[in-house]
Amino acid sequence: MELCPNDPYCTDTTREHWKKYRHHKRHDRKIIRVYHGTLPKHADSINKHGLRPSTEGRLGPGIYLAEKSAAKKISQYNSDSNDSFVVEAELNVGHKKVLTGDDDDGDGQWYEEGYDTCQAEHYPWAGNNHKFPEWCVQEQKRVKIVKYHQHNGKTNFEQAPRYPLNIKGKGKTKIKHKELTIEYDSDCDNADTTITIK
Repeated sequence: MELCPNDPYCTDTTREHWKKYRHHKRHDRKIIRVYHGTLPKHADSINKHGLRPSTEGRLGPGIYLAEKSAAKKISQYNSDSNDSFVVEAELNVGHKKVLTGDDDDGDGQWYEEGYDTCQAEHYPWAGNNHKFPEWCVQEQKRVKIVKYHQHNGKTNFEQAPRYPLNIKGKGKTKIKHKELTIEYDSDCDNADTTITIK
């Protein structure tokens, strides 16, 4: 059996794909790399509490995740100034329900039916000119944050980021860590820095 071309971070969870390709051992539980786009002003809250389920949405209450490019566009769409803050995470898919076509489940019935995750194709929206896959999960423990991505914008962390923070483009970042305050200020479009505090 051929190795998946997207291994180790494959996002394809269809039965046909898993029968055709083999995956790295970590995928025994179907762990996929996904992203959540939001505004930079929410960075500190996410750092303190993790990604928390919304109370409503197209697939019902839950944490909404997408592929990286879609998450970044969603984040920029919600911003007045093209800023973005994207959370990179690993999703333990578990028992998954797949909705086809333009189906939705605004009441989150899929969770009541015993599914852990719901996957659907989102219609073109928020700067995404084509349909894109999205995942919804209600249990926070299924989502493990691994990295933050900031593009332009301003973030303030009241405590050190728990995960590496990649900063690109123009923007300001202020991090408080114990008695130390770190300020990063860039006015260059090509800036690319990663901050890790241990």
